[in-house]
Amino acid sequence: MTSSSSSSSSSHTAAAADSRPRRIIGVTGATGALGGLVVAGLLASAANGNNNNNNAAQPPIALRILARDPTSAKATALADAAAAAGVPLTVVACTYERTPATVAALSGLHALLFVSAGESRDRLAQHDALADAAADAKVPHVVYTSFFGARSDAAFLLARDHHWTEQRLLSRAMTSPMTTTFLRNNLYMDVLPHFAGADGAIRGPAGSGDGGRFAPVSRRDLAAVAVRVLLDPPARHAGRTYNLTGPEDLSLGDVARLLTEAAAAAAAAAQQQQQQQQQQPVKRNFSYVQETMDEARASRRQYGAEDWMVDAWISTYTAIGAGEMAGVTHGVELVTGRKPMSFAQFLAAEGLPPQAS
Repeated sequence: MTSSSSSSSSSHTAAAADSRPRRIIGVTGATGALGGLVVAGLLASAANGNNNNNNAAQPPIALRILARDPTSAKATALADAAAAAGVPLTVVACTYERTPATVAALSGLHALLFVSAGESRDRLAQHDALADAAADAKVPHVVYTSFFGARSDAAFLLARDHHWTEQRLLSRAMTSPMTTTFLRNNLYMDVLPHFAGADGAIRGPAGSGDGGRFAPVSRRDLAAVAVRVLLDPPARHAGRTYNLTGPEDLSLGDVARLLTEAAAAAAAAAQQQQQQQQQQPVKRNFSYVQETMDEARASRRQYGAEDWMVDAWISTYTAIGAGEMAGVTHGVELVTGRKPMSFAQFLAAEGLPPQAS
């Protein structure tokens, strides 16, 4: 979630019949893809008594959605979903700023899911401000969505912001009641189909041949981890860093082959169902094409992005080529008790987006 405007006092409240004392869980970025999945998971768990995974002693929860615009359609939909599930949920205006309004929005939380802000020049400043505001509000447990291999010298330039945000949170934890949990997410499987151009080529400086390897993971698996961490007793995860990956290391050549197989399966299924010709997915072949740095910059010039953003995009590929996103972990299974899905399973479940079909 990103914002540069001040917080306001607008809110929606979903009433619930259960009047027992509740743990209040705050979620930023809830109207985005990952945050939305986390909220859906929390609502489902709360509606089911939120006592799975041996958490019968845990009190029931209430949710506080921290949104840039609490009157947005997505925020309203979350409040409606919570009301239908009988789960107390409040949507409160909040920005990534260290203001009295932001501190007030965070006050009283028992746990906060701090979803990293969207890419921008001042992203780190926004993160620092929210970390400081959370400490000012004495939030006891902050769960931050970081990135796999977060380091100050990471080849993936945006992973450096995550490193410094982790450091800011750790620093504030030393002078406040705050404890932290870092969820270092590998690259989302969900975005991989969008790496391909109109011709099916995945272009970037990720190494020769099939390119370097990485261990992508689905947003659904990452959301399941966040839900579990937020619902478990805080002491179970306080001070922990979880490196979260899918079940296999893949190259971009592997990704291209799996996308080709998924496109072929989609085309065959459409033909079998005797859909009209214009509705049938076109069978496409995907490939990985290595670029030089100059070629990578030139091929991305069409998007009109600033140089720093283009460099960040390209560094996704150079980090893969350097092996900084490789190395399968068991973090998802450790927290959730189940294995993460493979990219082939993801494509079978989710299908290809229209532009990749």
